[in-house]
Amino acid sequence: PKSPIPNPHIVIIYIKLKITKQNKCHQNYIILKKNNEKIYLINMEDKLVEEFNKFEDWYKAIIFDKECKVIAKKNCDKLKDGELKEFLTVFDDRDTTIGKGFVFCGYHFDAHRFHPPLTYGRRGGPEGGPEDAEGICCARIDKDGTKYFMIITYVYPIVSARAISIIPDFLKATGFGKLDE
Repeated sequence: PKSPIPNPHIVIIYIKLKITKQNKCHQNYIILKKNNEKIYLINMEDKLVEEFNKFEDWYKAIIFDKECKVIAKKNCDKLKDGELKEFLTVFDDRDTTIGKGFVFCGYHFDAHRFHPPLTYGRRGGPEGGPEDAEGICCARIDKDGTKYFMIITYVYPIVSARAISIIPDFLKATGFGKLDE
């Protein structure tokens, strides 16, 4: 029989489910894809992790909400309790953010750029591996009116101009909102 969908091979449907657990409302996004007459259910976390791995210029990456609930992450095994909470306020005051810097995965980073919805900096010198030097960027994301935060890090030879400029490409590829305005 003929499908009611004009071209079922390119249709992507987003379904937002709200799951209530312990009096907190969590959102889980699932993508349904029609491809070769099969339907695939893809959890949004899996999609984000898959895309993180495609963006090889990023050494570490994480997306979390204002409750510090991690949505997806890449290479963030050394993340310590309480580190994400500090990023919730990095866009509140330029002087505080630049003066304080960031702590992420146990390392302190100097903040040297404050351009909401992006703020970024680095640790170490201009060269070296991930134990010696690393750049960092925190981006504020808007997804359907909800704020999320994304942190990426990058190591030599990747520079901030490259690593930060591809954040919108990542968001477009995943359908996970856009940079907050």
